[in-house]
Formats: sequence, C-alpha cells, structure tokens
Amino acid sequence: MSSVPPPLFLTVDDFVSGCTGVIAEALRNALGATESNVLLGLSGGSTPGPVYTALGHITDIDWSRVCVFLVDERYTPPDSKDSNTRLLNETLVASLREHLLECQLVLPETSGAPESPSACAADYARRLEEAFNACRGGAVCVYGLGPDGHYASLFPGLPSELLQSAETVVHTTTDTFAVHDRVTLTTTALGLLASRADSVVLFLL
Repeated sequence: MSSVPPPLFLTVDDFVSGCTGVIAEALRNALGATESNVLLGLSGGSTPGPVYTALGHITDIDWSRVCVFLVDERYTPPDSKDSNTRLLNETLVASLREHLLECQLVLPETSGAPESPSACAADYARRLEEAFNACRGGAVCVYGLGPDGHYASLFPGLPSELLQSAETVVHTTTDTFAVHDRVTLTTTALGLLASRADSVVLFLL
C-alpha cells in the first residue's frame, strides 16, 4: 500500500481537482501494474460528490477494467437522497456515460429484496468476494472520516465482535445519523484490500 502525504487545499476547486488527480493517478498506476482488473472502493457523504463527478470525466483511464464498489451504504432505497448508491449514479456513473464509458459496478441491494439489513450484508459480501477474487490487481479505496471519528460505517462504541469480524460485510447501526441501519466492509476486509500490491487508501475529510 502506498503512503501519500496529505495535501492542503485552500479552495473548493483546488480540493476537487487535487483529490481527483490523486485518485486518477492511483488508478493509472494500478492498471499499469497488472493485466487484471482493479478495484475502486468509494464512500458517501457530503464531501466526495464533486470529486466523483470530475473523476468520471477523465477519459484516459480504461474504465472497463475498473470494478467500482461501495465501502459502505445506508439501508435505504437506492433512490433516497441519503443513498450512497444514488450519489454514485448521479456523479461518477453519470459523468462516464456522458463519454459513452462504463465501469463494472458491485453495489449493495437496499431496495428490500434482501428483506433485512443483515440479509443485505450477507448478499453484498457474497457478490463482493466474487468481485475481489476476479480482480487480481490493486485496490484504490476512498474513505470519509465522520465528525465522531468513524470511517466506512464503523462507528465508535460498536461491539468488538463487529469491529474485529472476519466477515467481509456486516450490518451496523448508529443513533447519531438519520439512517440508523448500515452495511459496511469490516476492518478485516479493508485491511486485505490495503495489503494488495499497488493499492492506495485515501481519506477525504
């Protein structure tokens, strides 16, 4: 996993262009290091939307070899304003389509087809594990950091069996934010992604 010193951005435009450039360069490096597909794990929140929109306008990346997944999701319908899936579709995916480009997408099913958050987590874990096994290249993961110190949907005060779970995805809950039920990759899964060669982890604050 690469270590990149955190840059300081003085304006919103500088933040968007700077973060977009870092993610794009990490993807180029990961793709250039392998003939396999690579992984791009993204988080939600209020900060990354403009970055994802700008990222989708970068056309010198072979997006057909990039498998995009969500690091975590709120258990809410995918068309909800609180949905990370909606955020992704309205930013990165929409920008790619403007250029007739597509990436691979693996997203949790939160419309109620898996009838509970736990069932959703188990279904998402199965599909993610298949994608992780198929993509042998590096992983570029973007995390947000909440005001309470949480990243992904791993919140302070969660039981240790969730924080240290060997599962790929678990169901967590929070009383701090509007959507209480979440599905999230575990620290174990995030650690395995970070340990891949040519992998980069970025925090957007």
